[in-house]
Amino acid sequence: MPGAETIPPHVVDAVYRLARHASTLTEDWYRSQIDAGIDPVAYVEIVGVVVAVAAVDGFFRALGAA
Repeated sequence: MPGAETIPPHVVDAVYRLARHASTLTEDWYRSQIDAGIDPVAYVEIVGVVVAVAAVDGFFRALGAA
């Protein structure tokens, strides 16, 4: 992921799992992200951005433009 060296690893993991492997998310995983240092409000913001971008990316791929 571009910029991964400047983004904390637990945030990179959260973004990747939210975008590509949402079925693996559990309450325990969420709690581990909070324990790793992601503020709950920041987590909500991350989810919002990832969901918005993933939806556009999915549409883009469905058009065959990827």
